[in-house]
Amino acid sequence: MNDPKMTQHEAILAITMQISDELIKIWKKDLVGLSFDFRSQDVNRDFLHLLLHTDFKELFPSKIESSRKKEILTWLIESTSEIIEIYEKYSHIFKKFDRDGLQLETYRIFTNSTLSDYDLRMNLLKKIELTNRKDYFESSFYKEIGFLDKDFHQEIYLHSKLFLRDLKNNLENYEQYDTDKFFVNDKPIFPMSIIAKIHEISNGIVYNEILENDFYNEINYLHSIKKIKICKDQKIYFFYIIHLLSETLDKKMKEKWLNFILKDFQIPMDYYKSKYRQLASGSSSKNSKIFATDLEKIFLEYYKYSNNN
Repeated sequence: MNDPKMTQHEAILAITMQISDELIKIWKKDLVGLSFDFRSQDVNRDFLHLLLHTDFKELFPSKIESSRKKEILTWLIESTSEIIEIYEKYSHIFKKFDRDGLQLETYRIFTNSTLSDYDLRMNLLKKIELTNRKDYFESSFYKEIGFLDKDFHQEIYLHSKLFLRDLKNNLENYEQYDTDKFFVNDKPIFPMSIIAKIHEISNGIVYNEILENDFYNEINYLHSIKKIKICKDQKIYFFYIIHLLSETLDKKMKEKWLNFILKDFQIPMDYYKSKYRQLASGSSSKNSKIFATDLEKIFLEYYKYSNNN
């Protein structure tokens, strides 16, 4: 890696190989209970950053030998396939990793606090909540402590699947992925006029009671605290809210917002697509149809107002 004769492309590939190997080793150690600590999350973060911020097409200039390109692509395919296989086999374990606990313990050491876990958690959440989302993800606090509660394993898995698809197509249709991995947003996606009306008919019914402003901030990705807790057996209600909201967006933003919100609530896209219309279907209950109609009226009024202004 320090060879002065090494080109920039070769150096990036060498770093990619090194971090990929380290990631796989750490995942295997984490799975047998030997680690999952700050170092684990730090490597996960580095790998995801590499995957999102590297233009892999540029790593293969036209003058590169076809045999060398084939050799590199083969290695990348094997490495990426192994990452995907590990996650798919052990996703149930990865999902149980105590990321919140790791973040809290690191924050305790950072602040030298003697508070109870509950009080320290409240202190931490308040610190995060008082910072807008964009500033939070760009802050030194996030880089040192905030990142520890992120499910990088799932992020790496999802982007690795895209990467593997592109690798198998020799990167012919490859485009660098969206680097905004946490939806760093500083302005609302949806206006309060529509969010307030949705909150009025869904608060305490579709999700546990929260303040209107908290609902607005979370739906719009304006803060970094997750407060929406879907009530038991009410997912199809939430799906229909998501669907109608997404239909107000342009194609690019719709895809991005929908992917993020489903991922944040751990809802598989295929499952969502098979269920989101169920609330308004002929087989739904009377109460479900009433809610669907009330919700649709909110959006009809919104479209009518938008078209007149």
